[in-house]
Amino acid sequence: MAVIVEEEKCGGCGSCIDVCPAQALEKPKPKIKIEIIVDRCLECGECISECPNDALRFPF
Repeated sequence: MAVIVEEEKCGGCGSCIDVCPAQALEKPKPKIKIEIIVDRCLECGECISECPNDALRFPF
């Protein structure tokens, strides 16, 4: 289970990308917000703690 992005809350700031130890988050295009690379996610929660908009969460 990987982290889920609640797109309506995501501001696209990228702070979650900077703290991810597995490089499991990316912003592929300027108009697209954050995407999770599920196979890389370690479920450590660093991105969740860092997000200023509470846009990331675990699916449970």
